[in-house]
Amino acid sequence: MELHRSATWGQALLPRWTEVVLLCLILTLAAYLRLYQLGQVPPGPHFDEAAAALDALDVLNGQHMVFSERSYGREMLFVYVAAPLVALLGPTRLALRLPIALAGLLTILVTYLLARELFDEEGKRQAQWTGLLAALFLTLSFWHLALNHLSFRANYLPLTEVLCFLFLFRALRSERLADYVVSGFFLGLSLHTYTAARFVPIVVVIFIIAQLLTRQGRTLVIANWRRWVLLAFVGLVVCVPLFIFFLIHPEDFLLRARGLSIFNPQLHQGDFGGLLARSVLGNLALFGFRGDENWVYNVPGRPGLNPIQAVLFWLGLVLCLVRWRQPRYLFLLVWWLVMLLPSILAPDPIPHSLRAIGTLPVACI
Repeated sequence: MELHRSATWGQALLPRWTEVVLLCLILTLAAYLRLYQLGQVPPGPHFDEAAAALDALDVLNGQHMVFSERSYGREMLFVYVAAPLVALLGPTRLALRLPIALAGLLTILVTYLLARELFDEEGKRQAQWTGLLAALFLTLSFWHLALNHLSFRANYLPLTEVLCFLFLFRALRSERLADYVVSGFFLGLSLHTYTAARFVPIVVVIFIIAQLLTRQGRTLVIANWRRWVLLAFVGLVVCVPLFIFFLIHPEDFLLRARGLSIFNPQLHQGDFGGLLARSVLGNLALFGFRGDENWVYNVPGRPGLNPIQAVLFWLGLVLCLVRWRQPRYLFLLVWWLVMLLPSILAPDPIPHSLRAIGTLPVACI
């Protein structure tokens, strides 16, 4: 009986070459959708893109900085990535948008790899299809595609957070020192991408605390505590330039968030509870019911997930709740909930697809 069952399961696996071909087809489609008329569609530039061009010109002129005060404050990783193309092509939309589109392609690839890593222990077949479908859903996501056509720094957040989590789970499986180091590197690098990335370390911390509440997880964390310290140390080292800047300029740390915070009396006007409830419900609606009204990021009101994706997402969320005691499902829940907080806590508008972009890879998984 067991031999027959194993053979049947094995026969259901995709051959490795078939999986690679399917992934290549998905990435080819993703590249076409993201690169077609990249310099022309949408027209512009948007004022944030113009600010990015000015920042890139400043960097090329020798004004090296880790944080720009233009446009309410901006982390600078995306500017340094775009600067060589700006030097080559000038401050054009194509020079600014091409690195963003390529980051979007890489995000699709690493989302596939993370999904494969998360579900490999549950069976090769499930890992294969979870990875391929997550990559396909992200490829076809209008939410992701629209932002990949704009040179907004937020596009680097999904890439860096997924890389951080990919090497985190590889570290848990392999216990290799290098995986902890690389995970810590991308954890620190994520903070150089976008303000909402400040919640990425919270995902990691909550997940570690949750592991300490189970016997198996506690054993794993305690046995490797030096590696966890190393991960945190590497992340801190990568963030040191940004920390130093905010120590010197503390007013810039919450420059943007202060005016948009749900705790701002001018925003909630004495009805904090009502605004919080509207924000929570409005952000949940992003996943299949009602999306961002800002025409810059979205067709006004279009949900972040299409109907098929939305049905599968909510079923997947229920599955995660049922299986929350298993680390991979608990991690997906924590990731989604924590990375939705930037949009919930800055409810102007409700929802905000740019601030919630950290939830997109996990939603597709």
